[in-house]
Amino acid sequence: MESNFRRNLIVSSAVSVFILIVSSTASFLSINGLLESNALVNHTQKIIYNLNNSQRIVVDAQAGVRGFLVTGDNAFLDRYLQSSAELEKVVIELEELTSDNNKQQIHIRAIKTQHKKFYVYLKEKVYLKRQGLAVGSADLNQGKEMMDALRLLYAKMETEELNMLQTRTEKARDYGIYSSILILFAALIAIVLSLLFFIRILNDFKNRSQLTTLLEESEQETARRITMVSVAAEKFRRGFREYRSFVKPDERVAARKLQ
Repeated sequence: MESNFRRNLIVSSAVSVFILIVSSTASFLSINGLLESNALVNHTQKIIYNLNNSQRIVVDAQAGVRGFLVTGDNAFLDRYLQSSAELEKVVIELEELTSDNNKQQIHIRAIKTQHKKFYVYLKEKVYLKRQGLAVGSADLNQGKEMMDALRLLYAKMETEELNMLQTRTEKARDYGIYSSILILFAALIAIVLSLLFFIRILNDFKNRSQLTTLLEESEQETARRITMVSVAAEKFRRGFREYRSFVKPDERVAARKLQ
């Protein structure tokens, strides 16, 4: 009985600890997956932000040069002159953010090449204007084509990032669902096993109590019988003493001889 009671306690505790470890591990992995997914979302947002910022810088530079071509006012060139260094910083950050993605690195190299071509184009148009030469519609169309090519490269990079984000998010979501199911299943098993072992331990305790009661009753019965025997023995001794007190000495001697 003692071994069964102890075994039930040990098994129930071990199973509870095991289920707790499984649930905790699943919870940890699920939370870690969510944190990783959140980090990837932030990473993608940074890349998209820098892509949009890069595009904005190029558009501002183009708008400044166009303003100069139309008015001849050098004030319009301020933004163009400042944009080159700013654009370089943004591109460097994009390279760092996508350093683990070879496909995006290829796109960035293509964008850098297109940036150089576009700035050479802008520089030529500024030079033509300062020389007093006219800039025709063909030149402007050339700039538009370059900007369209840049926008296409930006769109490719952004689409690539969004596709990767969607894939990672779906994996994280599926993992979260599986982890939630595992946690719920483990919790259900824990409840069922806890009830099962609780009933078994309760039955063992009940049996132990019944056995203890039986032992106590047996001890009481034994003590009662011992008391009865003691009382009977005491009565016998008293009767024997009374008998001896009434028998004469000669009769006792004769009784001994007869024996």
